[in-house]
Amino acid sequence: MRKAVLLSIMVLAGVLGIRAQRTWVEPSPSAYASHAVVYAAFVDKQGKPVEVRDCMVGAFIDDQCRAIATKSTVQGVNSTSVVYTFRIGVKDEDAGKTVKFYLKQSNAQIDFELAETLTVSGGDETIGGTPSNPFNLTFVPVTGLDINNESLTVQVGEEVTQYLRHIVSPNPQDATFKEEALIFYTSQDETALATHDDGTITAEQTGSGVVNIRYEGINSVSNEITVIVVDPVPTADKYVIASNPLTIELADYELDKVNILSRLNDNVTTTLKNPVFPDQFYMVEGPNVAKKILTFSYNADTNKATEVRAKEYGSTRVEWTYRIDAAGFNSDGSFNPRKEYSVTFGFDVNIVRGLTSISLPEMVKIGIGDANPTIKIETVPENLLLDESAIRWGIKTNAYTIGERIAGTNEWKINVLGLTLGENLDVYYNQLSARTTVSIQQRVNIDEGWHWFTLFAGQGDITLEEGISIGFGEAQEIRSQTQLLYNDPNYGFFGELKGMSWLDTYKINVKTGKTINYLIPGIDNYRQDEVTEYYGPGWNWSGFPYCFNHSVSQIFANSELADGTRIVSKNDGFTELNSGKWAGTLETIKAGEGYLVYYPGSSNVNVILPAEGLLKRVNNVPSIKRAPAQNIWNYDASRFADNMTIIARSDEELDADRYSIGAFVAGECRGEGKIIDGRIFITVHGENGEKVNFKLHDNLTGEYRDLAERVDFADMRGTFKSPMHFDTDGSAQGIQDVISDSEIDPEAEIYTISGQRVNSQNLAKGIYIVRTKTATRKLIKK
Repeated sequence: MRKAVLLSIMVLAGVLGIRAQRTWVEPSPSAYASHAVVYAAFVDKQGKPVEVRDCMVGAFIDDQCRAIATKSTVQGVNSTSVVYTFRIGVKDEDAGKTVKFYLKQSNAQIDFELAETLTVSGGDETIGGTPSNPFNLTFVPVTGLDINNESLTVQVGEEVTQYLRHIVSPNPQDATFKEEALIFYTSQDETALATHDDGTITAEQTGSGVVNIRYEGINSVSNEITVIVVDPVPTADKYVIASNPLTIELADYELDKVNILSRLNDNVTTTLKNPVFPDQFYMVEGPNVAKKILTFSYNADTNKATEVRAKEYGSTRVEWTYRIDAAGFNSDGSFNPRKEYSVTFGFDVNIVRGLTSISLPEMVKIGIGDANPTIKIETVPENLLLDESAIRWGIKTNAYTIGERIAGTNEWKINVLGLTLGENLDVYYNQLSARTTVSIQQRVNIDEGWHWFTLFAGQGDITLEEGISIGFGEAQEIRSQTQLLYNDPNYGFFGELKGMSWLDTYKINVKTGKTINYLIPGIDNYRQDEVTEYYGPGWNWSGFPYCFNHSVSQIFANSELADGTRIVSKNDGFTELNSGKWAGTLETIKAGEGYLVYYPGSSNVNVILPAEGLLKRVNNVPSIKRAPAQNIWNYDASRFADNMTIIARSDEELDADRYSIGAFVAGECRGEGKIIDGRIFITVHGENGEKVNFKLHDNLTGEYRDLAERVDFADMRGTFKSPMHFDTDGSAQGIQDVISDSEIDPEAEIYTISGQRVNSQNLAKGIYIVRTKTATRKLIKK
């Protein structure tokens, strides 16, 4: 390392141009005919002798060396002195010229001009001193280097050497000193600082380093200083203000309490790699605001703002200032080792009245099956959009969860999972809270006409006085399996039915133009565990203890019922058990709807209804939702309280996609049938005493065909094992004849057996119907 440093010094001495300002070549004795002689000695400014070693002293006229002194030691009585003798060559034309004296070390290149001068006449003479009383030359040697600062702070990218010369001074202060003799250098492993070929040192990166300072004058002395490198102060445009002014909403109770510092800081962004914001910035309220409305708290050690609170509503301004002290030059050019560099920016702030309170509805009542139930948080002031991340819900039941937010509102969806009555729901938003009660109950929502329904939840039985007269006031008639209730315009409700019981089926007729929308009070009878019921022989008007829809097969999976057990709905068809499997048009038991169950056994049978939590839900589909191909059978089931269910079989195989059957009374359509697994399942809406006939419809040809069968309206006809017989009289063979590919008319329309039109090119194997303007024929593609 020492070799490296010395090498650097030698190189720097050359590149810096530290060389003699004049040529030190002593003239030969024969160059001049005359000489002016001077006997000189070196003294300090107090006149005391000064020893100068290994130095050359020259006399110059017009910057031309005329003599180099010889050094002699003179022994006096009490002391020894050193005398320098100059034999200065002169010419006539030198008369009146000034002799200047210079001093330099023998091996150095820089010389020092001494203060004293003499004048020559141009001839031989002694112009200064004698050996015993020499002419005094004043010289104060440098014995050390003083550094005016413990350290020097500079900014990245600056030249350090331009500042270093201003902080170095000779010791003693009155020494004969030449600034050009200073050399600055760093070690080769320095990272914060870099020494360049031209001798300058620059600040490369933040950190610190040591600069060596060497004086190459008459005496060689050295020192060092630590240089601290900091990032330069960025300009204000490096900080981007998101909103100006920034509006901050605060509730009354938040004034002088809520710390808004982070909201203020977050309004500023920067892409600087070393942003120093906000940690090294000093934050204040703007100096020129009309009224100061903010209070600040600061860290005692760093002076960094730790809290900002608004005392009142109004407008103000906040400003951030970043300051550093580093080396620089004042406006007058003077050096300042601790010049202040700073940047200030800010923005206006509006403190406005924000959220004061939140509230929920006084109570929330939801019916099972209600479409998209929601809950809304009201705010004061109105319509302040809440930050969802700050909202916390307190739910004390498993009957529901809070779902997704409706975008742009303070309204959330409610996911209904079960029944609950009057359970508290809390919502917390920062320091605010609100509470309501939530009830999820059975809703009876039916329009005019006849409907079947059951109570799967309620507060015991619903009595005539407490429930029926209130919730079912628009009912014209209510029937149970054994009792009737009629709503007479003069007498009111009249009949034997005095109340509604849990899990019984009721047939209700709503007045024309009226609707019933009633939340059944209470949920005491709702069971989440397994329920055991029984069916007696014959018809049972029975409901099910479920608040969601479930499949028939799931509900009866744990029950051992006899083949022929039939479950009949009002509007969704029916199903019958055959060899342990359910067959028919009814697949789903809907919550709240009533059903008639026919049990063919001779004694009661226990029915085990599983806990609802074990059953898979089935999405709700509106009743009598018929496919487009079946809309040909138009009828109004709500006109009738009863229906008849028929299982029939044709004397020929009917394609279920092609054929359907309608039921008629006196020319009026009363129902329809679907073909399932070779059986025809028909539901007919009507009354006892009516005659029912049937029509077969060909979906492909659009033709209707009257069937010969006529039956009296009854509860049921036919079973899966012993179906009613339909004579379709060759209807399924209604296509004229069979043709081959080659006989197809290019303009013919070709259909699959299910009625889908296809292209005549590249037909796959199968049976097709070919229709022309004059005939309909069958094509069998093999």
